[in-house]
Amino acid sequence: MPLILPVADDRRADDLATALALLDELGTRARILAGGTDVVVQLRDGHHRDRVLLDVSRVEELRRFERDGDEIVLGALTRYADIERSPLARGPLAILADASRVVGGPMIRNAGTVGGNIANGSPAADIVPPLLVLDADIVLECARGRRRLALESFFTGYRKNVLAPGELIREVRFRPPAPEARTRFVKVGQRNASAISIVTVAALAAPGPNGPVHDLRIALGAVSPVSIRARRAEAAAAGRPLTPETILRAAEEASAECAPISDLRGSEWYRRQVVGALVAEFLESLAARG
Repeated sequence: MPLILPVADDRRADDLATALALLDELGTRARILAGGTDVVVQLRDGHHRDRVLLDVSRVEELRRFERDGDEIVLGALTRYADIERSPLARGPLAILADASRVVGGPMIRNAGTVGGNIANGSPAADIVPPLLVLDADIVLECARGRRRLALESFFTGYRKNVLAPGELIREVRFRPPAPEARTRFVKVGQRNASAISIVTVAALAAPGPNGPVHDLRIALGAVSPVSIRARRAEAAAAGRPLTPETILRAAEEASAECAPISDLRGSEWYRRQVVGALVAEFLESLAARG
């Protein structure tokens, strides 16, 4: 029996040009359906029932994970299973596979898309912190053209973003880190997968001439209204010898930069403690390697 979705109307686009034309026509009435792992749940809960559902799941132009010149391109319809299997997700970019591996269960990873997860705007989205430490940009497109901005500036608040009526997420782009860069992604949840994150920490460090950490990037998820870069923690350790004092200062800064809530999964105090411990663990591992 086909799934009947409670919406005002539905449309389908099989190519990007058609999708953009329909979005331009529908404006604020459109609700994009990609993998459906978020939208179908929201419809079940009574949201978006006055909207027109636009199915873009067959738009192959949006499904890519590949090199494009000196950048990596991650299309909006790229599924988490695609990332897990990709030979690109190796070395420093294994952080993307690590995050993809803990998104829901196998069925979710075979349907859920990067663009859909970003657009949904959950602060617990597992893929966003790794993309933040990769300094990723997001490319938005409408019938009148496209624009590119830092992923960090895409989110404006809890489940809010800068998408304008008629726009969709086309892709995410970033320059690959140096081969010697070290990355790590850790998700803390009630289970390793199929559970909403309590805390996620993504980190990247590149060795340099002025100390064990030349380029340090730390991103935190599920501890603020949006995923964030922990820039004060980065500044506390970047370019400095990783002494116990430096590591402690960076961990304390990361904990202080959070704005977590207390809920059924964990208290504000617990989340801050976990953030500090995970940041310290990453920096200690760098110090141990010299």
